[in-house]
Amino acid sequence: MVRQVRVGVFIPTFAGGDGAHHDCPYYDQVDWAATRDYVLSVEQLGFNSLWIADHFMLGKENAMLEGWTSLAYLAALTKKLVLGSFVMCNSYRNPALLAKMAATFDIISGGRLCLGLGAGWHEPEYKAYGYHFPPPPERIAALRETTTILKELWQKDSVDFHGKFYQLNGAVCNPKPIQKPHPPIMIGAWGKKMLRLTAEVADSWSIADDPSPAVFQDKFSIIKKRCDEIGRNPAEIERTWSGHVILESDPHLLKLKLAELKDKIMMNSDKKGNYFQLPSGEMTKVDADYLIEQSIHGTPNECTLKLRKLTEAGVDHFILFFWDYPSKRVMNLFASQVMPNLT
Repeated sequence: MVRQVRVGVFIPTFAGGDGAHHDCPYYDQVDWAATRDYVLSVEQLGFNSLWIADHFMLGKENAMLEGWTSLAYLAALTKKLVLGSFVMCNSYRNPALLAKMAATFDIISGGRLCLGLGAGWHEPEYKAYGYHFPPPPERIAALRETTTILKELWQKDSVDFHGKFYQLNGAVCNPKPIQKPHPPIMIGAWGKKMLRLTAEVADSWSIADDPSPAVFQDKFSIIKKRCDEIGRNPAEIERTWSGHVILESDPHLLKLKLAELKDKIMMNSDKKGNYFQLPSGEMTKVDADYLIEQSIHGTPNECTLKLRKLTEAGVDHFILFFWDYPSKRVMNLFASQVMPNLT
């Protein structure tokens, strides 16, 4: 039986790169028309999923469109794409409200929601918007309660819940989502505690950046060990890798593009801070060489081989950032010369 590998695309809703983010260094100003046009191409090219970040202030001049609102519009614009949050910050919404929002979204999209969730990390954003920023153990514990509340509201007639962080008294979520038993929950996890939580409550796991198959397998081994402890089949959990793609057919052009990209990253970081976040959550000084190394870069054949190594390590689903956004050139090249060779 041929294993089907899915490929999704991350859509930047924030402008350019800054000291913390370098996802779209050629995107200088938020442009909804360009976003809409790009998304239509994602579906036409045969990608499987579409993802939007859940933040309020990122990128150049902190210009950013709200993710859930954007995703709802794109649900009406598309027909086949799975639509997901990458990933939604648990602290920003009451989980009962989130359950209602997600159920409605699943209905209006025809059952195409994947709800990506995370414990939250961007402290300046918390403070700017007046959210309390608890220590990591507390944020993780709150996320655990949220997953319980979501599933109960999606499946039960009425829910009472009395946890440490959230209280529900006869809460109802009708009508129910289309997907049964509920829309899939994807958790973005790198650290051991989040990986163990993923094993216990998630339908999908996402790991970001580091393209090493050994790192991927090492992190998933923590999930597998916890699954074994609780009697869960780890094969029930979809395994997702997300990262950047730098692709050129001509090796000489690739070399020039990498040099140009490094210069642009450092120029952006010099203008607005010189730190960015590692997958572990640690903040470190910007190193353009490191950021390039964490990407999938090369010719179509080279990129295909790198992605195949990840599929051999167990990746089921890729969520890719194309660094030339909003240009479609690299995405088109990937769709024609790489994506057909991944299965």
